[in-house]
Amino acid sequence: FIDGGDEATWEVLSFSAINYPSPMMCILHKIRQYPPASGVSSFLCTEYNFELENIVTGALKKAGYYGLADWEFLYDRTREKFFVVDINCRSGMPNQICSDAGVDLIWAAYKSLVDKNVPNDTFSKPQRDNLYYVNFEWDIGSFSRKKKEGEISVTEWLRSLMRARSFAFFSLQDPLPFLLTTLKILKLITRKLLFS
Repeated sequence: FIDGGDEATWEVLSFSAINYPSPMMCILHKIRQYPPASGVSSFLCTEYNFELENIVTGALKKAGYYGLADWEFLYDRTREKFFVVDINCRSGMPNQICSDAGVDLIWAAYKSLVDKNVPNDTFSKPQRDNLYYVNFEWDIGSFSRKKKEGEISVTEWLRSLMRARSFAFFSLQDPLPFLLTTLKILKLITRKLLFS
């Protein structure tokens, strides 16, 4: 058991290719998840961490794994150490924030499959830090549970949302997923208001 709640959780999305010495990665610090303490990212920010970069790079090299991966870690403050929670050999849900932060893992994976070539400078670009991401569909649930526990107020939640500059399901090139998700959220809210 590692104490610290949602903010003890970190996520690393990575892409490694056979012709490149170092993997691309986007390091994310979770602020809220749904369900709280054990779920998926609902509100997080980009925050580079040297130790996590070394852990992921070393593990990928030892395993000889190439492709996309989604890593989750817990940071134990008392032992001052990161522990791996799980690794999924696929892309993660918050890909949009990686792209918005300048680390487009999905584009690089696509290029490596189609062209067998990813421009060298793609792997050396650092992520833009302090970029906040929200998945409204899950963050409403996270907020609701945390509010019941007295961990967050409506004002604190709304203030945090004002910092978001990256959004799940939202892309100007393809707005349909965002519109459908918004309709789904409005239905959920309406149902709660009418039947609570």
